[in-house]
Amino acid sequence: MNKKTPSSFYQTNLDNLLKESSSNEIYITGLNSRYCVTFTTVASFDRGYQTVIIEDLVDTVNASKIYGYKSLDITDYTLTVFFNSGVIELIESTDIE
Repeated sequence: MNKKTPSSFYQTNLDNLLKESSSNEIYITGLNSRYCVTFTTVASFDRGYQTVIIEDLVDTVNASKIYGYKSLDITDYTLTVFFNSGVIELIESTDIE
């Protein structure tokens, strides 16, 4: 599947593929936590999927210096917001059976 936007769902056939396979759970990993991971997570939740982010398989290419906060960890911040929302689950890759 090729995508051209931060969301893996927008203008792709991902939703149809998941429905055809009777999947109701999505595990999200990715490099850019402030864009691709965020947009895909929100889109997944909005479509009713049980959404799980594999915490140690998510990172970002954007350093905290971009935002002017030396101690800001973008990935940690993003995952904390999602976790505290209560709509997703965070796990480590070692938790996958």
